[in-house]
Amino acid sequence: MTTMAALLREYSTEVSPLDRESIAGVHKFLPPASEVFINSPSIEASHRQLYVARYLRRAGMIPVPHIVARDIPGLQALENTLARLAGDAGVDRVLLLAGDRGIPAGEIYSSLQVIESGFLHKYGIRNVWISAYPEGHPRMTPSQVRAARAEKTIAATQRGLSVSFLTQFCFDSAPIINLVQEIRSAGMRSAVRIGLAGPAKRALLLKYARMCGIGPSADRLYSMGGFNESVSPEGVIQEVLAALPSEPRHNIAGVHFFNFESLAATVQWARDTRCREGLPA
Repeated sequence: MTTMAALLREYSTEVSPLDRESIAGVHKFLPPASEVFINSPSIEASHRQLYVARYLRRAGMIPVPHIVARDIPGLQALENTLARLAGDAGVDRVLLLAGDRGIPAGEIYSSLQVIESGFLHKYGIRNVWISAYPEGHPRMTPSQVRAARAEKTIAATQRGLSVSFLTQFCFDSAPIINLVQEIRSAGMRSAVRIGLAGPAKRALLLKYARMCGIGPSADRLYSMGGFNESVSPEGVIQEVLAALPSEPRHNIAGVHFFNFESLAATVQWARDTRCREGLPA
């Protein structure tokens, strides 16, 4: 039976290139060889990804940059970015995203095109994370999402890439379990990591839920107390754990934390929880 301790044994987290405090303290917060995703909040900030990836690698972490297709000016820019990330920062894994821009910055408009470019394999990037959406995609129908997920998985596998799924954060276990069942029912055996919001004040979580298009699960936050109270991911994790024994095919491979308040707060919560569950901090 999977336990809270097992899910938190090797969790991943993320930093923003604009969050200098979290980046500077990452070696104090996280154990060596932790996966740290690097988001790309804007085209203007994306050039800092390389700096952050190099810093994380020197700090003993495993950098996982977001590659946002619609923010990339063109195929040459994509190749240059991947060449620098791999060559200068030893990047061997990335999270692929289409992006939120209505009009792409160049000819690349989907993460499938990034896979099909061949540049990932060319520069030694062998592992790709693909986003999955427990509460649906804001601009795609469920059937379109399923088709795109299958296309990307097949294209990546054909090019020798290992595929894993990272779910968007939400505040209810049911959509997560349903999504994993859907992925497994489609014959996909790739690892699925649950994306959850790290501990933060309710008002802040609601703000990011609106920004990220989180669905009905965000309504759950309204019934959980005052806006200035802190909300932890423990309840959702416990609910997911309760569902796992009845369906072994779920095979959920750990947790990924989106940090909306601070990396330090998330890591401290994970340490406290691990200690309570009998694991070393």
